[in-house]
Amino acid sequence: MRPLWLSVVAASGRSRTALVVASTAVVSGLLLVAVSIARLGGGYVREPLLGPIADPGTRAGAVLAFVLVAMPVALLLDQCVRLGSTAQWRRYQALSVAGARRRDLRRWGAIETGVPALAGALLGVPVWFLLRLLLGDAVTDRGHGAIVPTVTGPGPWTLVVVAAISAYGVFVGRRAAVRALVSRPRESRPPRPWGLALLAVVVLSIGHGLGLVGAWPAEEYDDVWTIVTAVLAVLGFATSTPWLAYVLSGPATRRTSSAATLLATSRIRADHGAAGRAAAAVGTVGLTLGVLGVFIPDLLVSREDLSDLEYYLVPALLVGIVAVLALAVITLSMSLHSIESTLERRREMSALVATGVSPQVIEAAIRVECLLVTLPITLLAAVFGAAPYLLLLALGWVQVLGTLTAVAFAGGAVWLAVQVAARVTRPWLHAAVAASNLRTE
Repeated sequence: MRPLWLSVVAASGRSRTALVVASTAVVSGLLLVAVSIARLGGGYVREPLLGPIADPGTRAGAVLAFVLVAMPVALLLDQCVRLGSTAQWRRYQALSVAGARRRDLRRWGAIETGVPALAGALLGVPVWFLLRLLLGDAVTDRGHGAIVPTVTGPGPWTLVVVAAISAYGVFVGRRAAVRALVSRPRESRPPRPWGLALLAVVVLSIGHGLGLVGAWPAEEYDDVWTIVTAVLAVLGFATSTPWLAYVLSGPATRRTSSAATLLATSRIRADHGAAGRAAAAVGTVGLTLGVLGVFIPDLLVSREDLSDLEYYLVPALLVGIVAVLALAVITLSMSLHSIESTLERRREMSALVATGVSPQVIEAAIRVECLLVTLPITLLAAVFGAAPYLLLLALGWVQVLGTLTAVAFAGGAVWLAVQVAARVTRPWLHAAVAASNLRTE
């Protein structure tokens, strides 16, 4: 006889469990790499490392970069859990009729996600070891600086990472169970622009750093304030995403003559919280691309001695590649949210199709929804990331051209990622609007 916890996990479905395990394994591996870099300490090491990791002054920024790379994948976990939420709602309603109490269902929801999250967190150790082989040993054997250090590992901090990821999985699963217990959708409250307060603090910090508002209290705090400012900027744009999408959806609803846009804006205003969480990390990508749009052209123009160009250029290009990959994960997360929202209202959507609305209109609505949530915040974040460097460099035309290129690239990458994600998730959409959904259960 199988234990209860194993039966609970099996009931959630293999696809959902596999997605949770995969996403948490990637997050765990990236965080273990960040811990390995942090354990190098504050001095130089003999191992050949990539410039920003080898330099003690920028090592903390490298740790933060790995943490930020893990954030989109961690947010994808929430969308993985939302897949199959309709079936979870039916299952929990049946269990409630059979005598299960609300606290039992919340506990089962935590087990459904917490156990796969624990398995994924443990699988993060082999992921870290694979990254160490590919980006550590293999790179140093070719005479280049390693990205993942080989002289240090996560050590006992592995237990902390595994426990933190497992706890996050339990939190997400418990929240999903609470959402499944609500039989009637509650009226959505408008989001608050709390992220603007964080961005205001970032502006003041940048003003201090540029000498526009004052001076830093001491020179030795420059690196600390830089990291704190970067974290606040990321949090500011992440918390502003739902608010901006909600604000923009209002005028779009009133002025549009497109059925797809009307459906998209109505879905955003009805469930802006989930949409914002799905795309929360897209501001980080915009910030990164905006900074690189100024940094790389300035680096190529201002460096007369190209011997140490690799020290700066290679890490910058790697960061850009990682940002594009993170953007792909974010748009996939947003598409999964849109598909799940369609599945939750599959009868209404199927009724629309049955009355003459083309499935292509609903597919276009999903693309518009993804673009409304991701594109504006990405463009604003790209401009915001480039602005301090433009002010510092006295608005050189090369840097301005680089900024415009970066903003255009960020917008184009978002648009392309949304189109690709819509095509990938098209089979699930067509299943959600099938006429068979109109049958009485």
